[in-house]
Amino acid sequence: MLATQATLTTNVALFFPHITHPIILYQHRKGCMKYALLTTGLLTASLASSNLQATLMEVQFTGLVTSVNNLAGQLWSADAFAGREIKGRYLLDTAAAGEGHEETSFYWWWDIDNKAGALTTDFQIAGQSFQLTGDYDYDAAVEGWRTNEFLAIEHGIGDDGTPVADHLYLKDNETREELQGDISNFYRKTFEISVSDSLNNFLSGLTLDQSFQWKDTDPLDNQTNGDGQFKYYQSRTRFNGDEGLPVNETLFDSTIKFRLTDVNSKPAGTPADIPEPSSFALLLLGMSGFLFRRRKLK
Repeated sequence: MLATQATLTTNVALFFPHITHPIILYQHRKGCMKYALLTTGLLTASLASSNLQATLMEVQFTGLVTSVNNLAGQLWSADAFAGREIKGRYLLDTAAAGEGHEETSFYWWWDIDNKAGALTTDFQIAGQSFQLTGDYDYDAAVEGWRTNEFLAIEHGIGDDGTPVADHLYLKDNETREELQGDISNFYRKTFEISVSDSLNNFLSGLTLDQSFQWKDTDPLDNQTNGDGQFKYYQSRTRFNGDEGLPVNETLFDSTIKFRLTDVNSKPAGTPADIPEPSSFALLLLGMSGFLFRRRKLK
């Protein structure tokens, strides 16, 4: 299996902080107070977990592959991928993109190239799974960053007083280099989407922590557009010592382009089949009431 393929992980793990100070439940009438303290501790942990996850957004996308190009190496078959569905998501850490700024009152952007990135990406095409992570953002070998992510939003009123078409652009990047003796193997994956709509305001502002839903119901209507591409590049460099200059060889240089049909964003970490923190808190409070009543009956 190629280095670009990985198993999709579609569920965001839910976790609660460990209780470092154990609560002892005494076998007498004060036990009900201890149960209340335990419930309060779990409630606090639940709310803390909610705050930890509050900066994560999940941007889901669906589309259709429009073209496959292999400039070097036969990585993907155009016959196998063209016209097939692409479906996946970005996990977006808005805190990691917090240094972005408004260029104008209607344009926000951030180029992340000197710190850990804000995006991780996973998607599927024709039964094949792909993933971009932030594991290689920092390259210890060169003591530098290889992040190269770009995020941009347009929304609001332009300088001429007319509405600006809502626009969202997200580019994720994964670059790494492996040394094997006198050979350097270089890998780069780039995934980007661009969504715009001059008919509907699907965005509510110039912030990444917003929920929205965008659809392209008419692919022939140029006022609503969504597209993207996935690029994979791999090269090998041989170092021949004093015999001559390094020999560079491009193994793969391939691009999959696609048209988007649906993009939506929502807070991550709260799947529909898991109670929201408020519901979970109510459940804990109900359990504490039941335990209190049970202690009284004894």
